[in-house]
Amino acid sequence: MQDDSPIMNMFAQLHQANRVAGNLQDYQGRTPWQMKGIVVDNQDPLGLGRVRVTTASLGGRSQTDWLDRLIPGPMMAYPVPVVGDTVVVGFYDGDSHQGFYIGIVQNILNPAAQSDSHYLKIGDAMVQVAPAAISLALGNASIVLQNGTITISGVTDVKINNKSVAVVGALDSDGDTLVNKGY
Repeated sequence: MQDDSPIMNMFAQLHQANRVAGNLQDYQGRTPWQMKGIVVDNQDPLGLGRVRVTTASLGGRSQTDWLDRLIPGPMMAYPVPVVGDTVVVGFYDGDSHQGFYIGIVQNILNPAAQSDSHYLKIGDAMVQVAPAAISLALGNASIVLQNGTITISGVTDVKINNKSVAVVGALDSDGDTLVNKGY
């Protein structure tokens, strides 16, 4: 039999309030929601595309630890945000020392500083996307696409469809200088 007296209802509400307060203590000092952050450092010493940001809650006075880059799927990596870009930030289990960022958000109120290029590190290779050129560098070798021209440097052989490309001015196996293009 249940007692519906006002005193019993008050005790039930007090019990419920204590349970809620206990649950809230689990979140004390945690950040269990996503927020916008402004990139303040993108020179990840491990080359993993991580960034450091400042958020409104930090008031621009301090920055986060290195935030992991959350990639939407395999082979869908996007350029590392430049300093000043706005990104969406989240924290694993609300722990502000272990976080991640998702992409770049268009922020009209706080636009990023104009940058000439974005960089993306893939393994040991570095890809640079700039307004007038795209380049890929790996060791001493590089490929640059600019103004309709592809420049390849630092390589000993270039192949198309698994056949070596003959370059005007190169020497053939007999030591003769090539004067026509093709492979």
